Amino acid sequence: MGTNYYWNSKPCPTCGYTEKQLHIGKSSYGWYFALHVYPGEENKPQNLEDWRKLFKTKGSFITDEYGDKVTVKEMISTITKRTKPEPLPEELSEILKNRKAYYGSVEEFLEANTAVIGEHNLLRSRIDNRFCIGHGDSTYDLIVGDFS
Repeated sequence: MGTNYYWNSKPCPTCGYTEKQLHIGKSSYGWYFALHVYPGEENKPQNLEDWRKLFKTKGSFITDEYGDKVTVKEMISTITKRTKPEPLPEELSEILKNRKAYYGSVEEFLEANTAVIGEHNLLRSRIDNRFCIGHGDSTYDLIVGDFS
């Protein structure tokens, strides 16, 4: 289960309509943050620094998929300061025990989920130039395409 986040342009003072909304990315428990980037699309974020600049746009705001507002500080922390208390190998062993029909080994689990084991007891997307096009300098991956 995860939570999607959105950047919203300054709303109309009369009706509250937001002209632009961009998907920032998705936070999923146990994974690096999936930072949505838009390579080749002009005036859309290509990396975390572009997102930081966009977050500073006067009147703009961030919401989660439930419509709750999120501060810039909270969003940056969600993207860059992720950790999990459980040791990953133990958690993967539990997943494998509960899903024997799907995965026979840690390697099969990682392959099926296009993942690698990262730092801070987190999984991260494997760079495949189709979905994950890069790893950030902290706990986020650069992801393209549609999100669920």
